[in-house]
Amino acid sequence: MDNLWYKEITSDILFELRREYKKLIDTRENDSRIKRFYDDFACSFVYNSNAIEGNPVTEADTYVILSSDSFLENYTQKENQEVLSLHKGFKYILTKPELTVGTLLQIHRYVLFFDPDNAGRFRTAAVHIGDKNMPPFEYIQHKTDELFADIVLNDDNMFENISKFHLRFENIHPFIDGNGRVGRLIINLMLIHSGFLPVNVKIADKGRYYRAFRQYDIDSLKGIQELYSLITKCEYDELNKFISMVKP
Repeated sequence: MDNLWYKEITSDILFELRREYKKLIDTRENDSRIKRFYDDFACSFVYNSNAIEGNPVTEADTYVILSSDSFLENYTQKENQEVLSLHKGFKYILTKPELTVGTLLQIHRYVLFFDPDNAGRFRTAAVHIGDKNMPPFEYIQHKTDELFADIVLNDDNMFENISKFHLRFENIHPFIDGNGRVGRLIINLMLIHSGFLPVNVKIADKGRYYRAFRQYDIDSLKGIQELYSLITKCEYDELNKFISMVKP
């Protein structure tokens, strides 16, 4: 599958960058620049993923909340909690848990820890996004089990498979809240299991990101290719950033 927007970003290029990234990780495990990269990435990821969902906390204030582990009074309690909870979820996926439904529920417990009635539980009510009805809640367990059973993460079509997984996941919409943030964490867990860096879908990319879902409804292959193009561009950017920061 080709990147629609950046023809120079090919699978061969990404796998070559992955080899260089893994070599740096293996030879510079204790390099302080690696920790700084992940710290910076975590803050940016939390900000952007929350912003996509409408959270108004700025990137600068996200850093303050995370570094101080406290709330800022100019935001609501929930807006502050969403910053801390998504960061907990991100730290959890860095431990590289298995890709299972149990892990999915644990990620959701972190992301929605401030809502104990719903955290880590599939929804038990009908939901719709705009004029689109999501699957009835009675089918969520089966559809989610089926989705995770279909995971294939070998190098052949890997980014395509991750893109397809994410589109299917969001169309199941298994939770009453937190589906987008959890789904993007699962993308990153899949990438980490595949030896790649996590990616950061930025608020500036929100239009292209949501367009992929709409295209998926119209033409599933087109939607997969659009999300593939976005994810591979994000991965390309992170790998180059890491290599330029850590390479001697």
